[in-house]
Amino acid sequence: MSEAHLGRYCREFDLRYNTRKLTDSERARVIVKGMEGKRLTYRRIDKLAASRRAASVASARNPSVFPLWTLSGSGPSSA
Repeated sequence: MSEAHLGRYCREFDLRYNTRKLTDSERARVIVKGMEGKRLTYRRIDKLAASRRAASVASARNPSVFPLWTLSGSGPSSA
């Protein structure tokens, strides 16, 4: 388990514990009701998003590496 997903992990087990006495269908209703009014978003899969992901991975491994968007001028500051 990574620290980045600790919050999700805790929320999942919180839900499981708080709905332990419900049937599966009742638990599903609770979950769907909790989704009401929320938006489902997707990660961008275009070249720009891919290059930014690669840059963030590279900079996480080596902090002296600059993100690709700062080198190419196509990042948020050039908009």
